[in-house]
Amino acid sequence: MKLDFKNFSQILNYWAVETPEKIFVTDILSGKSCSYADFNKLVNSTTRFLKKHGVGRGDIVSLCLRNSLEFLVAYFATIRLGAIINPIPISVADKELAANLDFSKPKLSLLEVPSTKIAKRHKIFSVKFQGKGAFLKILKNFSDKKLSISLDEDKPVCLYYSSGTTAKPKGIIFSHRGIINIISATCRWFGHNSNSRHLAILPMAHTSVMHYSVLPVLYVGGSFVFAENFIKIRKDFWRIIRDYKVNYVQTVPTIILMILSITYSNYHRSRLILPYIACGSAPLPEKNKKLFENRFGLRLANLYGLSEAGHLASDYPFEKGQKPGSIGRPLDIVDLKVFDDQGREAPVGQTGEIAVKTPGFFLGYHKDKKLYESSFKNGYFCTGDLAWKDNSSILYYVGRKKDLIIKGGVNISPNLIDEVLVKHPAVAEAASVGKPDELFGEVAKSFVVLKFGRLVSQKELFDYCRRELGEFKSPSEIEFIKEIPKTASGKILRRKLK
Repeated sequence: MKLDFKNFSQILNYWAVETPEKIFVTDILSGKSCSYADFNKLVNSTTRFLKKHGVGRGDIVSLCLRNSLEFLVAYFATIRLGAIINPIPISVADKELAANLDFSKPKLSLLEVPSTKIAKRHKIFSVKFQGKGAFLKILKNFSDKKLSISLDEDKPVCLYYSSGTTAKPKGIIFSHRGIINIISATCRWFGHNSNSRHLAILPMAHTSVMHYSVLPVLYVGGSFVFAENFIKIRKDFWRIIRDYKVNYVQTVPTIILMILSITYSNYHRSRLILPYIACGSAPLPEKNKKLFENRFGLRLANLYGLSEAGHLASDYPFEKGQKPGSIGRPLDIVDLKVFDDQGREAPVGQTGEIAVKTPGFFLGYHKDKKLYESSFKNGYFCTGDLAWKDNSSILYYVGRKKDLIIKGGVNISPNLIDEVLVKHPAVAEAASVGKPDELFGEVAKSFVVLKFGRLVSQKELFDYCRRELGEFKSPSEIEFIKEIPKTASGKILRRKLK
């Protein structure tokens, strides 16, 4: 039966009526579970909570929380209210969080650990997970009856950041219609249905786990279990998949490498109903793919997508003619081409830039119409990624045209690191690049030119970066050099540094 859903608030309410007792979500670590009916009631109460705090249609609600039921009910309540949800990864440093909030100017921010400076500039609600003031306990003071709010499917519903920002963040805005188009196509491609049981271990604040697991499961009326992160369940990974009868899990190359590094004495392929494991957000080395498949007897599916357009292509493991090393074929709603430097379609076998058209597109960049308009050529969105097609139109990823560093599936702007380094009193110039790393795929390496007569140790610069950027986005290696290589016009030659 094909259902004509217009938004995810409608979808949640539909399943709460059709399958009220079915378990929708389970928190592995706490043991808490919610049926569709109970979760829907929590969302209704949270909608009233948000309304009491002044949130209305079109307002932005920023959300910086760990993977939790609290995150999920706040996410879907914001959608139900006609507001715009703005998820921010819990791993961001205070300085970046402040920059994000200053940029988006949310009506309300739900934060786990708000700093005093942020609290002075923004309306903050500090979310507690336990004790007298626990968020879920507070919701009991609000009615669980659904508010009657109509939603326009072409209005904004989500605001995501594609990379960290010390200067100006790059905010990606999606409409209800765009999200529905992405998720429905993803469900068709992977064959998700009401029997789907997903394991979510990636951060809920990133588009990856939302677009590949949480929203698809809700779309088809399935179920999912989640953990705060992979680290906390890594030793029980296969047991969880077995016990919860998981048939889909989304990972990144870093997690695949972690799984390979742990000895699982109780692993038995025959005890799992999991047909394959999906891996996206960053290129997966073919060596690790083969090693994983040989060791565990499980196929790995390479996924390719963008923050601006969601899932675009994948090498579905059971498709006839699947080719190792490829990222497969585009989804049925995606018109994907490979452009040469002149914006023409490149011949078979020639490397060019991936360009796409899809009804799953984002609406635009927040407060940056010029950037949005400049991202298109001949009506196609230019991704900045390089690839080539073979005679069967199967796509092979080559690398990035842009200089983004992708660490563990997370985009890090080298300019962000450079800006922080040059603010140090001893640093004259800095340039950062991605360096291959077995665990994360890439880490940041920074080249630093010191000011004449100034001295500073590598340790001092490492500590300084961690304070300003947080551990994850800081460089893993710093090298002092005499001069940064540049073009005649003064642009840094990062290729030479690599």
